[in-house]
Amino acid sequence: MNPSAAIRKVFQGVATRQQMYRMFDRHAQRPGRWDGDASSLYAGEWFEIAEAEHGYMFEILPPLWIRGSMFAMREFLTATVTSVFFSLRIDGDIRHFHGYCDLSERSMAEHMRLAIIERESRPIRSMSRQERLEHIWSSTADNYRGYAGDRWPQSNRGHRTVVLYHGKEGTFLKLLDELTDDEISAKLPVHLRHLPPLHRRLSGTTVVTTGRDARPNSRTIGPAGFPSSAPLELPATADRKIAPSTGVSSHEQRFLFT
Repeated sequence: MNPSAAIRKVFQGVATRQQMYRMFDRHAQRPGRWDGDASSLYAGEWFEIAEAEHGYMFEILPPLWIRGSMFAMREFLTATVTSVFFSLRIDGDIRHFHGYCDLSERSMAEHMRLAIIERESRPIRSMSRQERLEHIWSSTADNYRGYAGDRWPQSNRGHRTVVLYHGKEGTFLKLLDELTDDEISAKLPVHLRHLPPLHRRLSGTTVVTTGRDARPNSRTIGPAGFPSSAPLELPATADRKIAPSTGVSSHEQRFLFT
């Protein structure tokens, strides 16, 4: 598996502690939870947290390892997947993130670090269609989301579903991946409904990543979402050492990538 292919943002905004704990297991209701290896469900998921939550998680247990701006939790979610926490300087601000990394892929944590920086280094807030769906899933209460069961066609069983409300029709279940743009808008909180689609500008290639017709207008896009022939260019501030005069807390200075 190429780890970058599965890296995905699953929540828009900074998660509270309660939201963080809910998103630690976004797939708790899946059928056959204790059967098989669920690593592929979790590996690659990431979202933003506050400094307080980052520090809190660091103090719970001694980290498995610390590498510059990252530390990994000692307790594993699956056989090879564990939480990795990041402190990153993006566009001059120190921000904190949680991600699930499959440590059997030695470079996955670094791939995720680069992907987060690339995704968040944008002057305008935006969301792709998939990010909108993942935010809906992350923010929907367990009673209003689930998985297609025996009443669904064989090809749909096990796929994620959410409850929709349509006036006189009342409530009904629909596959998450088949929501229309209007249904997505209705399920999102008001402050996210009108965000523009995500436009990726990658070495001359613009990719519109929203709607069912999302596609690049030129050149091949590699597994990480980057042009296969173009190296990733980080923002100038991404790996810059922060001087003591910046006012960054001592806790942040312990984890900043230098």
